[in-house]
This record gives sequence, structure tokens and C-alpha cells, in this order.
Amino acid sequence: MPEQVSTLAVTPLLLGPGSPAEAASRARAADLALEVAALSASELAAYDGARIATLQAWRMHDAHALLDDAQGRAQGVAALAAAQRVAATRAVPRVLAVCGFGACEPRAAFERSAEQFRAVAAQARALGVRVVIERLGARRTAAMLGADEHARLHGELAAPDVFGSALDTGHMLDAGEDPERLLAAWPLPIEELQLRGRDGAPPAAGDPLERWIRACRTRPAVVCIESKRAAASAAELSALLARVRSALG
Repeated sequence: MPEQVSTLAVTPLLLGPGSPAEAASRARAADLALEVAALSASELAAYDGARIATLQAWRMHDAHALLDDAQGRAQGVAALAAAQRVAATRAVPRVLAVCGFGACEPRAAFERSAEQFRAVAAQARALGVRVVIERLGARRTAAMLGADEHARLHGELAAPDVFGSALDTGHMLDAGEDPERLLAAWPLPIEELQLRGRDGAPPAAGDPLERWIRACRTRPAVVCIESKRAAASAAELSALLARVRSALG
């Protein structure tokens, strides 16, 4: 059976400053999809004409399963459910979500994470939107970092038709981890691989992107080149795209 073809995506900032319409135009010109953080259907519609591979459930930065406050956890479920509905307005196939940020007692972190995702599973299935659960790094959280914990979480949810796994090399680098080793040992299919350098920057010229991509046991559905800090220059972007496209074959 042939390997699936990965969708190559970028975050809008990587393409340069400007409006969503400008990002959409640049993405189309480069034959790229986008991963965006639109908070409403109207914000998402502003990327009209672009392929949107993934919608970030951005409000989960503030409300999520790892909070001690039950109301905050409920707001996290509501934020994830709202992101699913926004994604469905433009047939965006997946929403990127997290267990949460900060510290949490390990047993509570697992149980609350399972509760959070279980609460949105039926809606996601009905809308035809997948939820990809991103594993963060030790700079952002002290909980749900282990590969075994994520494997157990997906097993507990028992809904591979709804839930997938996402990994970000930037989180690994910021935590002092070796992305190649972690990716090769990850026990779940990686639905989205986010390629990022240190401290929110785009991948650096010396980062071994090719080895990171090839370390994945199966081809990710989405490979997204990210920047949270600055746009890439035209030369940097051209080099990044050429390297990733070559590695993906």
C-alpha cells in the first residue's frame, strides 16, 4: 500500500506580515496550505481561497484540562468545541488541541485530559473534523509529556476516527530534547509534524529537517513549517520549502 502524500503547510507569519487575504494569496502562489489560529468563522473566511490544513484551538492557551479550576476546565471544553464548529464552516479537516499548559498532578492530568477530549468526540465525529492532540514540551507544561501517557490517552479515548497525534520539533528543542530520537520512538501515528526551530523561530539552516521527517514511522498527513516570531526571508523560505519537499519525496 503506497504511503499517503503529506500536505505541506505553513503558519501565515512565515510568509510575511499582512492580512489573511495576503497570506492566502502567498500560500496559493507557493502551492502551500496554511495552519491558522482564526477564532471565528469570519476570521477563517478571511483566508478565502487558501487551503487550510489545520485550525489551532487558540483559546485553549487560557482554558484547558490542566487547570485546577473546574470552570476553567469547562471553558477549555467549550473552546475546543467552538474551534471544531469554526473549522466545519470551511471544511477544515482538523483542529489542533492540547491537554493544557503549566503544572498538574500526573494522575489528574491524565484523567482531566481524557475527560476534555471525550467531551468533544461526538461533535467532532458529527462535523467530520478530526482533533489532533499536540504533545508540548517542558517549557510549556510539566504534565502529559511522556510518549506512554499519550499512547494511553489515545487508547482510553478509543476513537482513532476522531483523534490523532501532533508533535512540534520546536517544543523538543526548547526542552533540550533530540527531535530525531523522540520522533523515531513515538508510539502513535503522527498526523501532524510541526517543523520549528528554537524559541519560536523558523527552523534554522543547520537543523536536520530531513532526518526529522524520515524519523517518523509513518508519513504524517500534514507537515507544517512554523514560525511564532518572525517571517522568513524569501531566500530562507525557498530553501526551507526545497528541503522539506525533497525529504517528503
